[in-house]
Amino acid sequence: MKCKLILLPIVGLASAIALVACQGNRAAQSNEGRTDGEIAFRSSCQTCHSLPNPAKWTDDQWPTLVQRYGELAHLSEQKIDAITAYLTAVN
Repeated sequence: MKCKLILLPIVGLASAIALVACQGNRAAQSNEGRTDGEIAFRSSCQTCHSLPNPAKWTDDQWPTLVQRYGELAHLSEQKIDAITAYLTAVN
């Protein structure tokens, strides 16, 4: 990962800027090649619990589970649909 470091006279500020710049690059890189459903799954579901293995449930079970917990988490129907599509595609 390449981080652009801007040298400033205040060491603490320079460290903070370098940290923010690196985290921004890491976030962008970590989403490369991921579908909207995978991104929504990772960002929404792990706010309440660890991410389940997609193979834990069948294609027939995922829609009901995602709908139930998506509504509890106040996710949009678009996110619920994207997460369901991702989980049924990779299990």
